[in-house]
Amino acid sequence: MVQRTHEHMMPCSSTGMLAGSAQAVQPIPIPAWFTNQRTLLICLSVCALSSCSAGHKPSTNVYVGPGPFFDEAQPGADIVKVTPRPDKGFHWPYYLLVPENVPKDKPCRLLVLPNNSGYNTDDHRYQDNQAYNFLRSYAEAAYPRELPIPVLEPVFPRFRDERYVDVYFHDLDRDTLTVRGDPAIERVDLQLVAMIRDASARLAGRGIVVKPKVLMKGFSASGGFVSRFPALHPDMVEAAVAGSPGGLPFLPVGSWKGRSLRYPIGTGDFEALTGKKFSLEEFNAVKYFYHLGDQDVDNDPVYYRDAYDKEDEDLIVELFGKTRPDRWPVAEEIYRSVGNGSIFRLYPGIGHRTGGKGNLEILDFLKKNL
Repeated sequence: MVQRTHEHMMPCSSTGMLAGSAQAVQPIPIPAWFTNQRTLLICLSVCALSSCSAGHKPSTNVYVGPGPFFDEAQPGADIVKVTPRPDKGFHWPYYLLVPENVPKDKPCRLLVLPNNSGYNTDDHRYQDNQAYNFLRSYAEAAYPRELPIPVLEPVFPRFRDERYVDVYFHDLDRDTLTVRGDPAIERVDLQLVAMIRDASARLAGRGIVVKPKVLMKGFSASGGFVSRFPALHPDMVEAAVAGSPGGLPFLPVGSWKGRSLRYPIGTGDFEALTGKKFSLEEFNAVKYFYHLGDQDVDNDPVYYRDAYDKEDEDLIVELFGKTRPDRWPVAEEIYRSVGNGSIFRLYPGIGHRTGGKGNLEILDFLKKNL
């Protein structure tokens, strides 16, 4: 039976942030039918599609129901919600999934799946429900059998409020590092670090030892998040899978062809923005698997102001190309130029999604980095 456990939530600020206490972790039994490989491939594609952005313009589709709702019970999962703990550094909830086959006789990785709903809304219940449903899809897609590790999914906002509509939290864009005014909306990357530490402590309390560095996986906007987070926190990440990431992958250089590349394109103003120097050595130690379809040309975030400023759009088009596939070989060239051996895959005949071969390669990559 699928169950979502959560505690009472209370507003804690004028921007509608949530506060509350934490919830214990429960194990997840895995049914035998998860072993079917065809089911696995189909469900992996569904997981990728569910993380795609439905458009970068603010949406009018806002869920205003009675609150975070529970879907009809399904076999195979018990997902736990950990409510915000501002005293521990995170102002938003996260979900934690623990397969029953997680080993307790040796350390394991924690897999982080940043949330990405595809919609702007000031009703956080919508983001909450989307995050829960995505993680439930993951649990039912046989991933837990193939990857017997716990999974963390944050529930970050994506506002319609005009003050924050261009702060693309799900993409970890430039504005997420500069926005100020409420601790709940500042530096969601640091809030995710706090969530990872909190989850690791909870798991340790259940006899599950988590390795210091996590795995990450994301697609579309959350692919952008996954591409950029290790640049900010390379000491936290062992390996990352980023699909169709933010218009183009984060580039580990400060300039290209004599032009400065500021964040989120590159490292041109990294120290001024973050207060610390970019470490190419640490970044190159993170193993990346980048993937893109050669037909992925629509709804390009480069042309939307919630993802990039106009000056960044103009620079990207001039230096790297008009479409994602145009930019892909240039991005790979830049990675190679700094000695980075990350994997770049461009899949033929694929649009804004992943295909069967890609899913198998992604799964194999993650398994190799457990």
